[in-house]
Amino acid sequence: MTLLSLLLTGCSQGHGSKHGSGPGIPEPGVGKIAAFKLHDLSSKYDLDKGVGDSLGGHVTSGRSGNVYVVNGDADSIQVLRVSPKGAVSRTATLGGLKRVYGMTVLPTGEVMLGSAGQLYKLDLHGKVSSVRSSHVFQHPNPIGVRPDGSVIVTDGDGIWSVNGAEAVHLYVEHDASSDAAGAVDASGTAYVNVAGKGFAELLVLSPGKKAEKVKVSGELPGSNGSISGLSPVSFAAASSGGVYAVATSHRDHAGYVVHVQGANGTVMAKAAFGKQRACRTGKPYPALDNPCSMPWFVVQSGNRVLAMGRASAELPPLPALVLRADKK
Repeated sequence: MTLLSLLLTGCSQGHGSKHGSGPGIPEPGVGKIAAFKLHDLSSKYDLDKGVGDSLGGHVTSGRSGNVYVVNGDADSIQVLRVSPKGAVSRTATLGGLKRVYGMTVLPTGEVMLGSAGQLYKLDLHGKVSSVRSSHVFQHPNPIGVRPDGSVIVTDGDGIWSVNGAEAVHLYVEHDASSDAAGAVDASGTAYVNVAGKGFAELLVLSPGKKAEKVKVSGELPGSNGSISGLSPVSFAAASSGGVYAVATSHRDHAGYVVHVQGANGTVMAKAAFGKQRACRTGKPYPALDNPCSMPWFVVQSGNRVLAMGRASAELPPLPALVLRADKK
């Protein structure tokens, strides 16, 4: 059996019935944050498992506001779709892949996935096909798409731009990790934590310009700390420009949702990191002063920013958090 035939296992059910209309995703007001349980969105598909491992799971979203979740730790990897209203459905089962290193949504609504040595495309009908490329990747991680249609991919030898079958090496980083967190904003600028130095040396690659490492400025609320001292663990493109990130501080054991554009950072939310806390679902809290724990992944869906998932599948699930993407 070919790899492609294995990939198509279960794809005939790619548009299966939706389950768990449930309470949906909250919509807190400006400056507020609200918690909700991913399990309440679907009793059939385990979203907590899908976002329960920072290495095995991945989260991304498209222009339509649909959020895609991949459970890379399962025997048969499933790609799940969550609509802006919280309806959950299975998009595909990737029976031929052992691990997904990253994914991004193309302007067409198709999903680009990276696995060992290969890029794959998941179409709107749940069919998966391999993407031919002039470069042989190791562990490709697609992090976003530029306006010209080129997909930005991080790999063990740096950062690549893939357009059709052509792959162009944008940035060489011998210490780069294939799991390097990053995202590409609407202008095509890529933000990547390429060497693990966080916001002290965040790599910024704008189209047609030389790559630069920037120190992200901005103050942390309620302390004398700086955003430049934070370590980002996940990124998502911000529709208003720049990117969102979940970033952590070892000094105060806190996690932050930060908006970064260029070298400027703004804290949008703060919560404890790494601990299970008494956080009531459905109740709005001040975004900068709440009893919730900060999840691992960040993603934008319409006018909301969602944070969800844990750093390890061995830890109990956390409530997901939601806040407004704008300030009005």
